[in-house]
Amino acid sequence: MEKSSSLFSKTTLRSLFFIFSVYTALLVACSDEPEPEIEETEGPGLSCLPIKAKKLDANVFDYTYDGNNKLTKFELSGGTFILDRYSLEYEGDVVRRVVVDHVHNQEPGPKYEIIYGDNGRPSEVHYYFVSTDAELHTRIVFTHDNSGRIVTKEYYTDGVWKHTMRYEYNSAGNVAKKFITKIGKAEYLATEFLSYDDKKRFFSASPELTLLELYLFDYEPSINNVLKQLIYADVSTTYTPYLEVDFTVSYDENNYVKSLNNQDGTAANTILFLSMQYQCE
Repeated sequence: MEKSSSLFSKTTLRSLFFIFSVYTALLVACSDEPEPEIEETEGPGLSCLPIKAKKLDANVFDYTYDGNNKLTKFELSGGTFILDRYSLEYEGDVVRRVVVDHVHNQEPGPKYEIIYGDNGRPSEVHYYFVSTDAELHTRIVFTHDNSGRIVTKEYYTDGVWKHTMRYEYNSAGNVAKKFITKIGKAEYLATEFLSYDDKKRFFSASPELTLLELYLFDYEPSINNVLKQLIYADVSTTYTPYLEVDFTVSYDENNYVKSLNNQDGTAANTILFLSMQYQCE
């Protein structure tokens, strides 16, 4: 009986091993099939460049691009005449200067020069009161985190440090808090950004316009549009206990921002407009 039992066990094990081998081969064959592609659903489906923005004061910004969709200039118009023209000057693929002409007054405006760091992002912006002036007025120095986000902005006027802004971000990559340090005062909480939508900002499809808005024109470096914020203080003013700002946003059929406003029309460190037109592709 013991010999017969041993023989049965060997036969059974061989059968099980054969079945297991066939099953494994089938699994390997199935694994060679390509995985189904995952359809991207996040963000707008089209890349849309802003071409015209109507501001709250009824003045209009017109944006112009070259054949490669690079921003070349934008103009601020009032009624039927151009007030200011902002012309971008490139060195290779990067914006090196922005020159402003006060077209209506027929006089030169300011000039911005951009210095890039080893990370490929602006490390400094130099501001001249007049584009033909060789004397530097304001210098802004930037630092970034490992993700390339702006962490600090240091402002120098006529060579003297004036104040520093520092940003903290939430998990979505939007600014959660802004802090300010200035002469004679330690760092303080300036603004809390309480909520955002889930749509990208109007300039997101243009790397050049994004650069200008965040580095030259001092808007907050968030990904999405802020909906509610509390302003405790800025560089020169303190609000008691705070200034609460709620934004009203509407969107077009491509989920891009069509209008952005707030209850009292104050800028509150973001860009406000009654309507925005895009060119999509």
